[in-house]
Amino acid sequence: MITEHFFPTSISHSFCPFHNEIADDLINYCFKKQETIPNGVETFNNNGKVYTTLNNHDILLDKKFERLNIWVKEQVKEYVKQTHMAVNLNLEGDAFFNIYKKNDYQEVHEHAKSIVSCIYFLKSNEKSSKVFFKSRMFDTVEYRNNLFAPTGNIFFKPDAGKLLVFRGNVQHFVEQHLDDEERISLAYNFKG
Repeated sequence: MITEHFFPTSISHSFCPFHNEIADDLINYCFKKQETIPNGVETFNNNGKVYTTLNNHDILLDKKFERLNIWVKEQVKEYVKQTHMAVNLNLEGDAFFNIYKKNDYQEVHEHAKSIVSCIYFLKSNEKSSKVFFKSRMFDTVEYRNNLFAPTGNIFFKPDAGKLLVFRGNVQHFVEQHLDDEERISLAYNFKG
């Protein structure tokens, strides 16, 4: 018997090799920007509290993030190569940061206008809320191995310095953040 697997959802992850060199400076910068940039929360589908710079400050255009942005773009190019996507991706895109406080969460959503999206965990700890990716399929069969399950959720712990790269149309959400310490993530969207 030959068993083939079709219609995969490809999610890549890698760690920034210089995260420890840039983290403190960028974390402090995000907290300072929070004081001056209005919250873009009205465009966010959440509990109305997550601070986001969505539509108010594009970190791809911010020199402070330049070194990290270059690395993220290289990872996106590698994702496109590894998934054999025949696309000329616009690496200008748009990007923003989110600050989660205790009890904040992000409901199921997708970045449907983007071909490739990314999440970078700038500030997190072992108690920080995880990111879940959700299958669009519904199935009543339970699988013993997520690699072959066409349905369900899979999660990634928000390890500081980790980048997740995925197709923009993949549904995902952030569970409720129950730690007193803030969690900061960066979101990137790249279009064709």
